Amino acid sequence: MRTAASLLLFLTVSAVKGAAPAGPVDVRTESARFTILQDGKKIGQEDFSISTRRGGGYIAEATTKLKDESTPIKCRMELDDQLRPISYEYHKGTGVIKMKIDTPLSEYETGNGDKTASVSFRFPEDGFIVDHNFFHHIELLLYKVGRKAGETAIVVPQNMTLGSVTVRPKDSRTFDLEMGDVKMQATIDPNDGRLLRLTAPAAKVVIER
Repeated sequence: MRTAASLLLFLTVSAVKGAAPAGPVDVRTESARFTILQDGKKIGQEDFSISTRRGGGYIAEATTKLKDESTPIKCRMELDDQLRPISYEYHKGTGVIKMKIDTPLSEYETGNGDKTASVSFRFPEDGFIVDHNFFHHIELLLYKVGRKAGETAIVVPQNMTLGSVTVRPKDSRTFDLEMGDVKMQATIDPNDGRLLRLTAPAAKVVIER
């Protein structure tokens, strides 16, 4: 975990504005598993759930276990009915990241044991959270953008960075995604929007149900 002082670069990056959603987003609630493959071999799995939130919106929770990591990582995100993040938590052992998203200022807190540090920052307007090794975030992102082409601002909590993701539909079920120098292709169920497969060719990684 970094200190509050080293967060300044993360917190002062200009936000990329995403397109405002037209109204509530219809999301299929589910509990499912992604298998993570590299070079054709299983290297981990993500168990996740998307459920409705009391008062409206959704709660997304996940646990990812990687073969070369003894400690699983967990996350929990609350979103409103337009899939705007309300709060986010990440846990790995005693390490914790917490975010509370609000206007005009949001709160970013890190902790490890009894040591904590926090700082305020401006969450990008209509931005989203896409964190490492939580692939249901991509599913939620595609729901959020309505399977349409465009650019959305994102926050990557584990990296403490701001960025953007560009979505380009190829057909009704296939989408190219670009986040910085990372290029991926997502395949969804065109009937309900569930993410079926995600590939990152440069890393030889495949995520599938």
